[in-house]
Amino acid sequence: MKPGDLRRFTAVGTVVHDLEFGVGDLFVVLEIVQPRSAFPRQVTFLVNGTIMTGWGYPWIMNSSEAVNEEG
Repeated sequence: MKPGDLRRFTAVGTVVHDLEFGVGDLFVVLEIVQPRSAFPRQVTFLVNGTIMTGWGYPWIMNSSEAVNEEG
């Protein structure tokens, strides 16, 4: 997974700060950062017109799939 990748959520629906997204919703990876702390990498992505920051890389990888040219 890298910035610019188009992905689709595959996990059960999630509600965060009144923003709902779930299975089938597409998102674009904007940035992957490694904090200086011991926490794993974090992902910033765009979904449903909202930029989401600070999401754990492992959670994103396990809850989504890459979308290729074929869909």
